[in-house]
Amino acid sequence: MKKLIFILIAALGVSMAANAQMSDKEMKKAITEAKKIVKEARKNIEGEDADMKCAEAKRLIDGAMQNDLINEWDQTWVAAADIYCYLFKKEYTKTTFIGQKYDTLGMYTNLCKWIDYAIIADSLQQIPDSKGKTKDQVRKEIVPKIIAYSGNLVIGGVTYLTAMNDYEKTYWLCDKYFSLAETDLFKDAMNDDQEWNEKRVRYSFYPAYAAFNMQDWNKCLKYAPIAMDDDEYGETATEFVCYSYEGLGDTVKWVEALKAGLMKYPTENLYYSNLIKYYSGDLGALESFIKDMIAIDPEKPYNYFVMGFIAQNNNEYEKAIEQFKNAIEKDKDNKMGDAYYNICLCYRSMAEDIEAANTKVDPRSAAGKKVKAQVEDLIKQTLPYYEKYREIAPNDITKWGFGLYDAYYRLGMNNEFKAIEKVLNENHMLD
Repeated sequence: MKKLIFILIAALGVSMAANAQMSDKEMKKAITEAKKIVKEARKNIEGEDADMKCAEAKRLIDGAMQNDLINEWDQTWVAAADIYCYLFKKEYTKTTFIGQKYDTLGMYTNLCKWIDYAIIADSLQQIPDSKGKTKDQVRKEIVPKIIAYSGNLVIGGVTYLTAMNDYEKTYWLCDKYFSLAETDLFKDAMNDDQEWNEKRVRYSFYPAYAAFNMQDWNKCLKYAPIAMDDDEYGETATEFVCYSYEGLGDTVKWVEALKAGLMKYPTENLYYSNLIKYYSGDLGALESFIKDMIAIDPEKPYNYFVMGFIAQNNNEYEKAIEQFKNAIEKDKDNKMGDAYYNICLCYRSMAEDIEAANTKVDPRSAAGKKVKAQVEDLIKQTLPYYEKYREIAPNDITKWGFGLYDAYYRLGMNNEFKAIEKVLNENHMLD
């Protein structure tokens, strides 16, 4: 046996240069010897002592696959597929026993190699021989076995994801699973596979999630659009698509993805807020967009807040106040605190405009007293909104604190003024 193995190993060392110098007789003999090593490798995974010999089988077949004499012989790769199938199952069996240690990376690597070598073997078997015939050995004998275990690629990916946050290995294994359906060898079997048909959409989320965390936007876009149809993860996958196009700098597709996300998930703020950001440089375009959004979702408070913001920036204060009040009316959860604050700013801006337009009017005259009354009336109208804002956002003292401080002072409300002055002093805002 030792002599045979020595001869077989020596045969593996034959290089292309040496091949060219061989006579036909020598070449034929070398090929025969090389093929023996493949058969010897296969024998090592047969019989009761296979576990003890599997390492030798791996060593021999790894060498055989590198041998130029037989690396185009389909049986070299069939043997390699069978050997790596054995190596995979050897570790996989350990997973069924509680507390049994097993080589996680080795197990999944062997599964992937089993698949790869089957594909190579089949590609060689699909080359017609001198009689125009092909072989279907791999398709009949190996493919069904691989399909039966193919779901373990996803299980492995999820394991690396949840236990180790190893996004690269998660993507590697899940991508391997999906690649089966793209190969000539496996596509028909995958299409007939119940697990693939039932879980393809859900499974696509895992490589998308892994790629998103690696910020590999192209890889994310390979799977996130599929996962968008998943009932549980669809919205998150839709966000992944948006982030991916943004990460790639593809503004056109980013905006398209945001709009599609907004149509499907109108209550999610990610799409809305990013579209607001996109349109914010063009108030006309922003207003047109918001009008479309109001037509789609007339109960969304933020639509009216943005309309108020646009009017406020255009110095259309009464129109802005009306829109901010619409936002407050639609807001059932008191999340529109800034609407109260902006109403105050609008009233103050209106008061400042009146003062600016009447700087030359004698304050002691009837006209001056009229101006003062108009200004005070506008300042007085800020009070309930400042106070409500204080209730909603008690920690935002800078906004409501100084607003009330100025309003109480200008309206001569001494007790209220002293109270708010104390609050500002206690927070070291008047130092």
